[in-house]
Amino acid sequence: MAPVAGARLELSVGLGGGYIWHPSIDFLDRPNQALFQYSGKIAFALDRLGRTRFTFAVRTWRDLGRPTEQWLSTTAGISYAFGHVQ
Repeated sequence: MAPVAGARLELSVGLGGGYIWHPSIDFLDRPNQALFQYSGKIAFALDRLGRTRFTFAVRTWRDLGRPTEQWLSTTAGISYAFGHVQ
């Protein structure tokens, strides 16, 4: 996480992995496979103290086989922090 603009804006990136099991009744007869995941998130403080934030994230999953399949998910939300915020 990297605070920007006087800590009112936070940027973060992530990497990860996973594994997908296709059911035995899958009519496409796809093999189970490993997945690579990467993501990015931005959070912007809506108030001066940074307690209320708007967040937006994008996450992409790619399989490591051929032909390559890819899935994309996005989320957005508003959060509020109770207590002391730095």
